[in-house]
Amino acid sequence: MAQFSVNAQRFDPYKNFKFLVLWDGKVVAGVSKISPMKRTTEVVKHRSGGDSSSVRKSAGRTEFDAIVLEMPGGASFVPAPVTGRLPGTSREIALGTQTLRQLHAPVGATIRISFPLFNTPPRPMTVVGTTVTPDIDVSILAGAGYDFLLFDTQHSAWEIKQLRPSIQAMHGKQAAPLVRVAANQAYQICFALDAGARGIVVPMVNTREEAQATVRACRYFPVGNRSNAGVRGEWGEFQNYRDYMDAVNNELVIVPMIETNQSLENLDAIASVSGVDVLLVGPSDLSIELGVPLDYQCDLYQRALDKIVAAAAKRGIAAGMYFIPPGMDPNFFVQKGFKFFTMPWGPWAKAGIQNGLSGIKR
Repeated sequence: MAQFSVNAQRFDPYKNFKFLVLWDGKVVAGVSKISPMKRTTEVVKHRSGGDSSSVRKSAGRTEFDAIVLEMPGGASFVPAPVTGRLPGTSREIALGTQTLRQLHAPVGATIRISFPLFNTPPRPMTVVGTTVTPDIDVSILAGAGYDFLLFDTQHSAWEIKQLRPSIQAMHGKQAAPLVRVAANQAYQICFALDAGARGIVVPMVNTREEAQATVRACRYFPVGNRSNAGVRGEWGEFQNYRDYMDAVNNELVIVPMIETNQSLENLDAIASVSGVDVLLVGPSDLSIELGVPLDYQCDLYQRALDKIVAAAAKRGIAAGMYFIPPGMDPNFFVQKGFKFFTMPWGPWAKAGIQNGLSGIKR
């Protein structure tokens, strides 16, 4: 069965787009806006007057169940067959499209065409990040392949307002900046968003009401009460300010942490809050609450994880682990249903350096 996907390859006439929408391996459009951790309908835009629409970056590769082609008035989109070369190879491939015909939007009108994927759910994407601090060059890690970099202000010496230079250093990189605030307080969330965070992680969310408060603090009016401080963060280019606010409201990743027995009792209520994207396990705190401190492999703990995965799946959102417990295989959690977690960058960096040095005669 055909599936849409996003690929970072470039082929004319879509050369000005960073990402292309493919249908069974054929280019059908250039992507200007995508939200890799959302399962809502995605938006693509056309080429207009020889210039491409603004290009947004993706956290790696994503798949989704539908695309929407939006055309402003007076513009045309003509998908054309093209040929190209696979990067790093000599293999020539022919690309074209039979799924779109020539379209024209009359002046003053907008054509909005949806291409559903047989009403099937999207294939889940495993999103992997790492935790970082402002005292390292985060621009290197942001371009190393991680989907996100997580700045922790709960269990670290760093304050939220110290994060802005590091987040700005990530501009144009693959990884998205996420911030864990120290508490579910609107002013802390506001500080993180003003610093440019594209995702907010909130610890100790125990009830539906607390999850709703988190979402309200993250979103602009009319779906939230976030105070406005101008355009903050890397969200793309917009024709008017309302479009910017709507993009933030729709694309910001909101992540409540599940760390207590009370949150386990209220899983469905928390997961059902509109705007929540991930139920994120705080592994150590949850084990302590369950009476099995740091015993991550015991049946009681594993049953709790299964309950969290089921609650997330029921509501069409992701289940995540703040970290993978030491000595455990990340793929064990992927197979269990977790699609969001961090991995420490230090061991991988050390292994890469050692591998590079091993090839030099010294």
